[in-house]
Amino acid sequence: MSATSRQGRIILARHGETYANKNRVLDTFPPGAELTEQGQQQAYALGDKLVEFSGEHLGQIYCGLAIRAQQTAMRAAERFRDSSGRALGRVLVREGVHEISAGDLEGSTDPEDAALYLDYFYRRLCGEQAALPGGESLRAILSRYLPVLVEMLNEHVDAGRDAVLVNHGAISRTVASHACGLEPEFARDHRLENCGLIVLEPRGQLFGSWTLTHWSDTPVEELGKA
Repeated sequence: MSATSRQGRIILARHGETYANKNRVLDTFPPGAELTEQGQQQAYALGDKLVEFSGEHLGQIYCGLAIRAQQTAMRAAERFRDSSGRALGRVLVREGVHEISAGDLEGSTDPEDAALYLDYFYRRLCGEQAALPGGESLRAILSRYLPVLVEMLNEHVDAGRDAVLVNHGAISRTVASHACGLEPEFARDHRLENCGLIVLEPRGQLFGSWTLTHWSDTPVEELGKA
């Protein structure tokens, strides 16, 4: 354990509202849709939230390739700098943390396709390797995502600092569920709102034994058994 007694945290933040969200379009492939005006305001508010939640302990903001993730991260970093008086340096854009692929359903507005996507989302929470046609398995999802978490751990979290990753709803819930060994129903039934935070404390443990402290900004003990 490092000299500091503080537990560094991995903070998964969902992007702000997009035009695809607003129009109920399955939009998983980068670059994807841009933020709406409301989504931009949510992104700035995320910066204020990070000042309150992490403050001087925040070491870095990361994000994925999607336009919405980059737009959210840049605005959050700008507001964090203006509100805290401390610049974090440039946002680090990383491959591998885009949304879980909708495969052949990409671009659909059909409610039945959305329901099918959510069904496969739950199956992955349960540990199944099933993939939508043209989509990806749980193994493929974790293999592309985990290297970014390892970077965050090595560069910041193990030294007692927090690191934020701005990405997407379904993949954040899936990764957090497997990182902390959550009941699948918990991650299925508890949404992650736009610019909501999931907070993970690795505490020196292996992936699968991490500790969940907040889900969509709410302390986990207020949400019932996870």
